[in-house]
Amino acid sequence: MEIREIEEDDLTGLLRLYTQLHDNSMPESDSRLQNLWEQILKDKNHHIIIGTVNDEIVSSCVLIIVPN
Repeated sequence: MEIREIEEDDLTGLLRLYTQLHDNSMPESDSRLQNLWEQILKDKNHHIIIGTVNDEIVSSCVLIIVPN
């Protein structure tokens, strides 16, 4: 297993994992979703750590840094 911070092109794999966890359908990739993804990636206080096996995302952890 490889552990690393998520990258821009990992969105589809992350969404695939989330649909399995919550039994939801895959969301449509539209401008709203892309804008949200870009905001998450640009936020220096929002980190998503993923675990991959054979380049497939099998786990994730969201880390939010709250400055206080």
